[in-house]
Amino acid sequence: MLRPGGTDAGRLVGRAGELGRIRVLLDRARSGRGGALVLEGPPGVGKSALLRALDAPDLQLLGTTGVETELGLPFAGLAELLAPLLSHAEALPEAQRAALRAALAIDAPAGAEQVLVLHALVGLLEAAGATRPLLLLVDDVQWLDASTQEAVAFLARRAPRLPLALVVVRSLRGEPYEPWPEVERMALEDLPRTDALRLARAGGLSAAVAEALVDAVGGNPLALVEAPAELTAAQRDGAAALPEPLPTGERLRR
Repeated sequence: MLRPGGTDAGRLVGRAGELGRIRVLLDRARSGRGGALVLEGPPGVGKSALLRALDAPDLQLLGTTGVETELGLPFAGLAELLAPLLSHAEALPEAQRAALRAALAIDAPAGAEQVLVLHALVGLLEAAGATRPLLLLVDDVQWLDASTQEAVAFLARRAPRLPLALVVVRSLRGEPYEPWPEVERMALEDLPRTDALRLARAGGLSAAVAEALVDAVGGNPLALVEAPAELTAAQRDGAAALPEPLPTGERLRR
């Protein structure tokens, strides 16, 4: 699960506006009337780094990450998300409590009514947020099971009535976007050239090599951060010929 802590804030380049928008959402949650935001963009564009840069120790952090191999497991993502809050389940009506426990395979593996589970989810978060606002991070939503995706959408629509900031991260890999028209979206794009060059130079590249790298990989932050490590010291300084093609970083090649 992503864990914000402000550690990347000083290293973020060209993301002040995006970081500011998420901080506004956190302030809304602190006021008791939160909201939801879908953060989307291609692999390597810096979605996770942006969230790690958040500094919100006063909020209760919950999260879940979609796993492609668990797409067929109902409520798998929801179970991870809610595990820290189950002590609050005693405050729910009996029918909702039973449905939630069944959905999460605490009492029984199946048979929970979806509508009861959804309302139990909201009730659980209301109870948990009564003493401290909540920050929910849902990473790689495209790989969550269908039941958890429906629960996240249901929660996103109700977040403005809760002390809750919900940030949903979607990695775009060419598949069609499934809109939640009532939920705010923020598209994270490649860095403009000036910021991309600044990030490349921060990796120890000479000006000329930084220019060549940005020409090759564009403004993808992950490539700009990881590629310099695959060059020799002489190549980074511009004293040796660069490889053809230039590397893009290990994680983007997966």
